[in-house]
Amino acid sequence: MIIPLGGGGSKVVASIVVTYPAGSTLTCTLGSKVLTAQDTSGKWVFGLPSTGSWVVKAVKGSKSKSATLKITAEGQVKTVELVY
Repeated sequence: MIIPLGGGGSKVVASIVVTYPAGSTLTCTLGSKVLTAQDTSGKWVFGLPSTGSWVVKAVKGSKSKSATLKITAEGQVKTVELVY
C-alpha cells in the first residue's frame, strides 16, 4: 500500500518498502517530515516526498527497531526488514 500525499501538489519521488512485525506502529522520518503507516499489517510502502536519509522505525510496546536508508535519486526504491 502506498500512502497518498495530500495537499499542495506533493509528489512521490521515491519509495521505501518495509516488512515489520505485525501490530507495530511504523514511521518514516526525515527531519521534521514524519510519515506514518496507516495500518499495522506488517508490510507497508512509504511514498517519499523527497530524497535524503530517511529513518524507518517500528515500535510495539517496549520493543523497537529502526534503520536509516539513504535515498539519493528520484524513482529509487529501497527495501528493509525490521525484526525485533
